[in-house]
Amino acid sequence: MLYGFDHLQKTFQRLADARALSHAYLFYGQPQTGKFHFAHALATYLETGVFDVPTRPLQETHVIDFSAMVREVGDGAPTESVGIDAVRDIEHFLYETPALSPYRSVIIRDAHWLTDQAQNALLKILEEPPAHSLIIATAYDASVFLPPVASRFVKVYVPPLSDKEMLDFCSKYDIIKDVTSIKDAYGRIGRVVASASDTLSLVAHAQQLALRAGAVGKTSIERRAISDAVYDFVSQSPAHWTAFFEQLLLVLHRDVVRHAAALHAVVRLMAQDQLFTLSKRIHLKHIIWTIH
Repeated sequence: MLYGFDHLQKTFQRLADARALSHAYLFYGQPQTGKFHFAHALATYLETGVFDVPTRPLQETHVIDFSAMVREVGDGAPTESVGIDAVRDIEHFLYETPALSPYRSVIIRDAHWLTDQAQNALLKILEEPPAHSLIIATAYDASVFLPPVASRFVKVYVPPLSDKEMLDFCSKYDIIKDVTSIKDAYGRIGRVVASASDTLSLVAHAQQLALRAGAVGKTSIERRAISDAVYDFVSQSPAHWTAFFEQLLLVLHRDVVRHAAALHAVVRLMAQDQLFTLSKRIHLKHIIWTIH
């Protein structure tokens, strides 16, 4: 379902109808604000004339979804970046001629996982894009790309919804009625949908770990145990990683002054995911030891 994108939808419909879309867009903003769904709806409009999340696979759209690509390798740690092979897939796809749409569209979900090597390969495509190509990337932060790559993207901020819009959405689709839960989503439509779906167990587990990590007065032994438990959880997939740190932010925000250093560390990691892949345990211990 697509909700709360009236202004963006009108803008992109107008550009699409005039065949005036740029070759590359970066939709950025907080997690679960609907960036990916909007990108998918735009691709659907180009192919079918209906501006909404597709109900069937699109023929002229290639989606690179990092969460769906995660696989276990080596000692059990998941693959943590969209690599060079994925970019080669983009190149092969875009250089085919579209039959059902004026554009061949590629959507890169969670582009903050792209390695520098993959970004450099992507740059070669962006420097000489086919006339009928459209690349849409989604990410948390506008500075996700290396400068040469970033200069090729038109950046579009996707804001969270207002409290009124969230309440109207939940009422319209009868999702959840608890006002506190709706406000705790901070305008992120994906969060309330997740809270009412089968992913609730993931969010609940992340919340439990975040409450343990955010507790004050922990002993050194307790901190080590919590670090290990969190590490095991977030290593399972990017969805687990995101769920934990979002819940931890909510916990730490209850006492902003006391937890200022920890908040800064968490926000920095969420804005620069690749930093986290270098040494999970070190970063986790740093954050948990900062909470006292």
